[in-house]
Amino acid sequence: MDGRTAAQTSCIHVGRGETVFCAGDTGQAWRVVCGVVRLDRECDGEREFGGLARVGDVIGAETLLLGRYTYTAVALMPSVLEAWSHDQAPAAEREHKLLQALATAERRMADVLALRGGKAAARVRRLLGFLAGNGLRQPDPCVVMPRLRDIAEITDLKVETVSRTISQLSQDGEIAALPRRQVRLHYAEAQAGVPDVTAGEAGR
Repeated sequence: MDGRTAAQTSCIHVGRGETVFCAGDTGQAWRVVCGVVRLDRECDGEREFGGLARVGDVIGAETLLLGRYTYTAVALMPSVLEAWSHDQAPAAEREHKLLQALATAERRMADVLALRGGKAAARVRRLLGFLAGNGLRQPDPCVVMPRLRDIAEITDLKVETVSRTISQLSQDGEIAALPRRQVRLHYAEAQAGVPDVTAGEAGR
């Protein structure tokens, strides 16, 4: 974050794999302006995938109640975040904004659960579609490819399975490699909402 901490600025730019804030630190809430952020929990000293946040989502809202972050936030792709505060708003508006942020977080959790069920190819397609902004007003079919390890942990697949799946999607013409680690998506999930998870093989 250009040598600055999240508490020192109202807008931050983070690169792929860079940390926005760490669990246990004090700080403020942030709204995702551009990109996608991964949220992780600390469990017995190990990192455990906890969720995703994309454009419009608020992360770190728990600091308004607890004073500290309960998750570690890491940029899944180059991202921009702006400080999110409701301190100056009337009480009724503050409550509405907080409830709205919590409701969005619940919907996002349902999206994440849909990424972890079904066959391997379906999981990877859904994730890349999610990163492209499916369900948003202006989805972008070109996305920055996350690290294989991140894709594996988010979709609950093995790294080897993810690698084979991406190669197959490329061979089938469903994705096309672009410069700067980007890929262009050529399938329906790039423009549609994340579908409900359907029964299928685990793909692991």
